[in-house]
Amino acid sequence: MRKRVLVLAVDRDDDIGRVGLNTPIVGEEAVLDAARVFGVVRPEDPDLNVLYAAVNTARSLRAQGFEPIVAVVAGDALDPVKADLRIREQVENIVREHNIEGIVLVADGREDEEVIPVLQGIAPILSVRRVVVEQLRGVEETYILIGRYLKKALIEPRFARVFLGYPGVLITGFAILAMLGLLRYAFTALLLIAGVLMIIRGFGLEERMIEIWARNPIMTLASLIATVSIAAAIGIAYYTLQAMYSKPMHYVLAEILASSAPLIGLAGISVVAARIVSKMLGRDIAVINELVSLLLVIMIVVILYQLSATLRSLTATPTPMELALAIVSSGAMLTVLIGIALIALLRFIGELVTHRTSSPSSSS
Repeated sequence: MRKRVLVLAVDRDDDIGRVGLNTPIVGEEAVLDAARVFGVVRPEDPDLNVLYAAVNTARSLRAQGFEPIVAVVAGDALDPVKADLRIREQVENIVREHNIEGIVLVADGREDEEVIPVLQGIAPILSVRRVVVEQLRGVEETYILIGRYLKKALIEPRFARVFLGYPGVLITGFAILAMLGLLRYAFTALLLIAGVLMIIRGFGLEERMIEIWARNPIMTLASLIATVSIAAAIGIAYYTLQAMYSKPMHYVLAEILASSAPLIGLAGISVVAARIVSKMLGRDIAVINELVSLLLVIMIVVILYQLSATLRSLTATPTPMELALAIVSSGAMLTVLIGIALIALLRFIGELVTHRTSSPSSSS
């Protein structure tokens, strides 16, 4: 009995799907038909050579006494994890339906060959054929090849993100600095942006960020607002220190507290409000803890304003005793006591509501 082998052409980034072809494509005639359709739309794409190479490999195996089944599977253009899962699912179905005993993989590059670990648990990998397209070395052909890659960089999402997206962020940052009259900081700012983008790309944080956003966009947006607010508060504090270095320290501290208080409040309130909204959308009305957190944020902002006003009212050179008495009489202590009382009241109300909602179920 002849050994049944799957000759598998892999298109991990789903170029085939962009011309309207759905995978899996199984059978020599079906693959040839797909190659004709794909070749008319994208005659310069290396995946076209993979399709014909798969058919060629299948015919060669048939001549050697094997029973080859040629097939094409595709992944996803944007998400590598989704691409591997989709490829695995398609190959599992083909192997199960045709009783495949081994796989011969046909690919056009290292990226498509990355699916080998995905396939190894399905059937043995008997061989890997890498299709390398021969290129003429003339100057005209070099320009044509460069043009093809430029077109790829402009059209295909995975390349456009690198060749257009990241440079676009840098150019936008440069333009914003120019409009604000801060071009002297352009080099430092662009280095910072480039470094952040390299970290995100290098450590694979991009997919993680997309996953976090998809899981809870409200909390993600709130966290982003909070991060920007805290960063702005730190920046304002640094700028205040630089601008008022010749003034008494308690004046400088008063300005820092007054300017940072609204930003700290915005950071805290945005996160707490996002948690409340997320719970409400999930039909969870137990928001006492969030209300307590909201009260704490408001209390902190009020205390910061009170301390700022008190520090501004002091003389140029207050004694430690005057400073301590001013802080005690600023109203911050009273605010803390009122906050503690309100928190205790909220806790009591929360326990009361919880007890009443659980009583009917326990009595029944």
